[in-house]
Amino acid sequence: MSLMAWMPLYVGDYRADTTHLSAAQHGAYLLLIMHYWQQGAVPDDDEQLARIACMTLAEWRRNRSIIRAFFGDGWHHRRIDREMEKAVTAYEKRSRAGQKGNAKRWADRRNAIPLGSQPQPQPHSLREDTIQGEQNTSRGMALGGDGVRLAVVNGGVVRGEDDL
Repeated sequence: MSLMAWMPLYVGDYRADTTHLSAAQHGAYLLLIMHYWQQGAVPDDDEQLARIACMTLAEWRRNRSIIRAFFGDGWHHRRIDREMEKAVTAYEKRSRAGQKGNAKRWADRRNAIPLGSQPQPQPHSLREDTIQGEQNTSRGMALGGDGVRLAVVNGGVVRGEDDL
């Protein structure tokens, strides 16, 4: 489940369930549910749990029973399991919709060359360009004509001065 880069946090629900926790217990609990979200489980080993919770083994043992109350048998967390299932279902639904849309989009272009395999033009340095009617400058390329001077500077076109 390492693809689970984000997780929902319902602040109202969290606060209602955890008002009795100390700051250290909040931190430990949040770190454990984040680990659970990314890994799909937390280990049933005090040393590993203490490391995940960023506590010493002694701190973990003092706080374990309070934090343990939020988890079921085998350190399962019903709310996180439900939210993970909803996230996976939504991901799969979006994936199927994307595949369906892609198939429809490209259905009449079966012989099209994939975009990544086509050669792409390479950009040229402004100083290397020598186009008639243009003057290279240290600040960009000055374009002349009809008394209007424009310059390409940092990818943008600006109205220029005579001293470009």
